[in-house]
Amino acid sequence: MSPLEWIAVICSLAYLVLAVRNHVSCFVIGFVSSLLWAYSSWELYNLKWDASLNLFYAIMSIYGFYAWTRGYDEVEERPITEHNLSRHGIYILIIIVCTLAMTWGGIEVLGTSFAFWDSLTTVLSVLGTFLLTYRIMSTWVYLLIADIIYIGIYWASGAYAFSVMMVIYSVMAIAGWLSWRKIRLQQV
Repeated sequence: MSPLEWIAVICSLAYLVLAVRNHVSCFVIGFVSSLLWAYSSWELYNLKWDASLNLFYAIMSIYGFYAWTRGYDEVEERPITEHNLSRHGIYILIIIVCTLAMTWGGIEVLGTSFAFWDSLTTVLSVLGTFLLTYRIMSTWVYLLIADIIYIGIYWASGAYAFSVMMVIYSVMAIAGWLSWRKIRLQQV
């Protein structure tokens, strides 16, 4: 395992702790973690879409830092909601189309390892991240599926610390779903 992998995981854990404590510096640590994770995924483990996903997370860290330090225009928090089955059907169609296109690109253009799984987890993670910003309950389901698949991808790639981190993320996704469920029931 690479020292960069360990530093990325330690930064990811620090990010989580700081985010739970509602401290804006979580975004600085998250930015560093995402860049190190992206480099490791690209150079060490040949997971090109995962590297791209982590660059996306680095950009989201900049946005998060800006949003937290500048504030939002909205006074009230957005309520936690859920989409109907037809909306999820559209999401599943988008997941299938994007995953197939990215798998082709991963094989033919990038030469990425685990092209299908790397594509699927990236699509699920991006969708989950966007749903999270809108406080859609099922965000946790999409993220949990991605995290579970990532455990296997990272383990098979020899990225054992990343694999362990995905176990932690999986537990957190379950905790997030349970927490949001409790909040949502109180909103009604």
